[in-house]
Amino acid sequence: MKTTHLPVNYIDLFGRGTKPADWTGNVPTMDELLVQLNDQLARLRQIPADQLNNTLETPFLGCKTFGELAGLILMHEAAHMGHIQAMKRIIEHAGVKN
Repeated sequence: MKTTHLPVNYIDLFGRGTKPADWTGNVPTMDELLVQLNDQLARLRQIPADQLNNTLETPFLGCKTFGELAGLILMHEAAHMGHIQAMKRIIEHAGVKN
């Protein structure tokens, strides 16, 4: 099961150890990222339930099935969102405007 919904270069942009300061080439706009994030839940819901039980070729961070991996990814994104919201509050509290 592979995604056909996201650009191939996202692995280079968002892979482990990457950061926006190092981005070059075809970088998505904030609007593009927001659309893709908003559409993500709908894409997840379109995955047939039985496919979530399929075994990964190689276990990843303790996940053995696509369903386990999807759960891990959702928790990982939630942690990022928490950090982003905390940074936003700090910026707002300090009176910095975007």
